[in-house]
Order: sequence, then structure tokens, then C-alpha cells
Amino acid sequence: MSGEHQREQVILEGLRRGDEASLSELMDTYGGRVQAVCSHMTMTREEAEEACHDAFLAAWRGASTFRGESALSTWLYRIAINVCMHRRRSEGRLRKALSSLFEAVSGGRGLVATGGAAGARAGPDRIAEGREEMEITRRALQKVQPEFRAALMLHEWQGLSHAEVASATGVPVGTVKSRIRRGRRALALALRQRMGRRDT
Repeated sequence: MSGEHQREQVILEGLRRGDEASLSELMDTYGGRVQAVCSHMTMTREEAEEACHDAFLAAWRGASTFRGESALSTWLYRIAINVCMHRRRSEGRLRKALSSLFEAVSGGRGLVATGGAAGARAGPDRIAEGREEMEITRRALQKVQPEFRAALMLHEWQGLSHAEVASATGVPVGTVKSRIRRGRRALALALRQRMGRRDT
């Protein structure tokens, strides 16, 4: 048993006992990833924070139902997605996953890194443009049907395999592949529409 798996088991055992310290450890370990999932499934930061909070509470209350058939993180993604979908509300790690698609629909300009060395080399106007492009992408993503958005985001941004996305979303692998394809097409269309409005 790996060290990570052992840690997961300790956390789970604590959650099943109703141990609040275990909930805190769960949030410390996976909070960033779950918050990120919620951020791209909701419209505002406040909604994302509320959804993230609800997801961890649901995990705490439902720990006894987790059978260990998937990774703990995959189980948490499933809970977070279900919370966001139930609420009916549908930047830069997403930048890398969506950069090639944005480049294809925006005349080859791509998305501009706004931090690190790349950001340091970019002038203020270019950084501002990159932020504007990211905002366009974020808003376009909200136009994608939630189940397509979830599959696309988990696969291309979180890096989950098709099988892992299937486990997280509760649908067959074939459905996951279809949703990813349709999500890409829908996102490309939404980006083209937003880019057209910006240029007019």
C-alpha cells in the first residue's frame, strides 16, 4: 500500500467517525483541486466557494458510502460536479488546456501567460490582452452545456483519463468521449461568437 493510499485511508476512517480534524485534513489536501473544479462549473467566485464548501460537507457526511473503487480525488470531483449541477449554475492552469483551441479560433494569437517569466517579459498592453482573452474564454466556457463542460474540464485541465472521467461523472467511457468532443465544438463556437462581438 502506497503512502498516499495509506493517508487516504486514515482520512477516510476519521471522516467515518465524524472527526472534524479529518475533514480539515481532507480540505487541506484536496481543497485547491476541488475549488478549481467548482470555479469552472459556476459563474462567480462566491458561487464556487459555496459549492466547494458544500462538496466537502457532502463528502464528510457520505464518507461511509465511499468504497474505494476510485481514487479519493476522483470521488471528490464527482461530489463537486454533482453539487454544481444540482445548484444549476454553470485562470492560469485552464490557460494551458485551452490555449490551442483559443489559438485555432482567434487567428493564431493564442493565450498569453500573465505570470512567471513569460509574464515578466510581456508588456502591460500584452498582459492586459491576455487577461481579456482569459475572461473571454471563461465566459465562453459557461455557455457550454454543464455535462460537456465537466467532461472537458476534467479531461483536458485536470488531466484525468477517459475512464477516470467516467468514474467521476457516473457515465460510460463512450459517453465521456462524446461529451468531450461535443464540449470542444461548443466551446469553439462560443469563443468565435465572443471574439466576433469583441471585434465589432
